[in-house]
Amino acid sequence: MCRHLAYLGPAVALREVVTDPPHSLLRQSWAPRRQRHGTVNADGFGVGWYADG
Repeated sequence: MCRHLAYLGPAVALREVVTDPPHSLLRQSWAPRRQRHGTVNADGFGVGWYADG
């Protein structure tokens, strides 16, 4: 299953949206709640950003 996250707002540390939330992308990559078989999502996750200027 693909996971996507978009954030538009004031600058925050990347961890506040990727690793800190209880159901973060990091957690979903190794302990997805709705995966029927296994405990690891081999697809993992990636990060991209756009810096203005």
